[in-house]
Amino acid sequence: MKSTRGQHDILAFMDDIKCHANTKQSMKIITKELEKCSAEIGLSLNVNKCGIYSRNGVEPQEDVNDAPFLPEIREGYTYLGLTQLDRDTTDNLENITKKIKKKSETIFGSDLTTRQKIQLFNSSIIPAAIYVLGNLFPEEKRATTLKNCRDLDTMFRKMLVDYDMKGKTTSNARVYLSPLMGGLGMKSVEIETEIHYIRKGIYLQSHPDMTNVYEAYKSLQGAGWRNPLSDCQFVLEKYGCNTEQYPMGSYKKSSDNIIKIIRKQHHDQLINKWSENMNYGRIVADEVNKITFPAFTTPYMDSWRLSLLHSAAEEQLHGLGCIPGRTRVCRRGCGNTETAYHVTSSCPTNMYISRHDNVVHWLLKTILTTTNAPEDIIMGLQFGKATLMADYEQQGRGISIRAGHKILTEKKMYHNKPDIMIKLSNPDRIILIEVAIAHIQNYRLQEKIKRNRYAVNSTIKIDNKNVDNIVRDVNIVGELEKIHRCPVDLGIFVVGCSGEMIVTEEQVKFAEILSKVLGLTNSEIQHLFTKCSYSVCLSTSQILLKHLNLKM
Repeated sequence: MKSTRGQHDILAFMDDIKCHANTKQSMKIITKELEKCSAEIGLSLNVNKCGIYSRNGVEPQEDVNDAPFLPEIREGYTYLGLTQLDRDTTDNLENITKKIKKKSETIFGSDLTTRQKIQLFNSSIIPAAIYVLGNLFPEEKRATTLKNCRDLDTMFRKMLVDYDMKGKTTSNARVYLSPLMGGLGMKSVEIETEIHYIRKGIYLQSHPDMTNVYEAYKSLQGAGWRNPLSDCQFVLEKYGCNTEQYPMGSYKKSSDNIIKIIRKQHHDQLINKWSENMNYGRIVADEVNKITFPAFTTPYMDSWRLSLLHSAAEEQLHGLGCIPGRTRVCRRGCGNTETAYHVTSSCPTNMYISRHDNVVHWLLKTILTTTNAPEDIIMGLQFGKATLMADYEQQGRGISIRAGHKILTEKKMYHNKPDIMIKLSNPDRIILIEVAIAHIQNYRLQEKIKRNRYAVNSTIKIDNKNVDNIVRDVNIVGELEKIHRCPVDLGIFVVGCSGEMIVTEEQVKFAEILSKVLGLTNSEIQHLFTKCSYSVCLSTSQILLKHLNLKM
């Protein structure tokens, strides 16, 4: 426009337009041009939402007698949802903090499941917070902005405690870890804001339409002014990423690679911090690439139950010796020190049979369904029952299932009652399945005990005290091979008492038996594992509540 002599700038985003000019006359000309262009495509300016804002309230003398063509704004204005002034303002942060706190209370206090609450929080609250904190204030120090992010993270963690989604003394790291790692999977405001800085900075560097803007910001950065480029540079250096110029058109690839590095480092920091402070965290860290928590990903897990299990796993459950120096003897009278570990896995007065039998039940039901057992057999399998005697055929192959029954052999066996025995014909094959529910620190020990009992020496009692000194002798697997003259597979299935599962050699073998011999698909196996994990979580939480004489 000749009349403005090129001294103007127009920023447009969707239907929000901001114009900069040196004089009111220039702004008036720009406004008329916008009205004209808008009319050509059937749009018009909403004067009630438009206005003129002059820095420091100074009006040019040449325009003093002009009739106002737009309302004059004295106390700031709103652009893209943010209050704008010529100086920094804290109004945006204060307003968004009040709003997201209220919304978060509604989410956490709702009847949604834990997974649904976290998903809703991550998809609504986090973007709202980042929109304000990610649109920087040039005069505010970056450290101040990131501290504001951490303050919001602290506020949200306190809310989790208030709404029984987190134990008061449980690890903060677990809040941000993925549900696959036993965490809640909540996003961090600080981390997501840093990622937002990366996206903005790389977009300015790599998008061809941003060349002029990039050069302007580059000049500001050289002069020491905070801007999107300096924030991006800070995050890149913090995480040790490449700080060189990114080529044009590389926005998505470059930003995705750096974001992946940031998330990986954040994940590693959480694991390291958790393992430094908690024995349970150290165990999980040692199994970091093998451990899963299938039950925690289900939409059925109650918030209070998940919090209870987290607290018990970390020995932070009040009333069960979580305070150092204030231990007590088990209130059930067994004489051992009362801890969450003791209550959930080793108290001789507790009845763990039903927890074990529930897992056997799900295995039986899945096997019967997959092998197309008659409907009356499937319907006759009562929930929680681990006994079954069924014989039927599937596509010309005979199937005989025995659960909870002893195997008779010529030589007397001490261990002769596997949880499930499946005999297949045409071709002949026998499958033995043994189930164990163990604390995560005894996971592999239980697998070893089960393997020794049925495939090494079945004639003597084998437990944790003598499992390392067992010599080979007559065993159930060998005897069945002699009697039936067919292959015998032993599948060992262990579930952690808080729903954990570790991809060990034994679990891999068990999964192969389910898929290659019994015909389960991968999705069916994962669904089975999830149901068993969730079932164990339910039983363990009930054991804890009963021990503490609590009701939920």
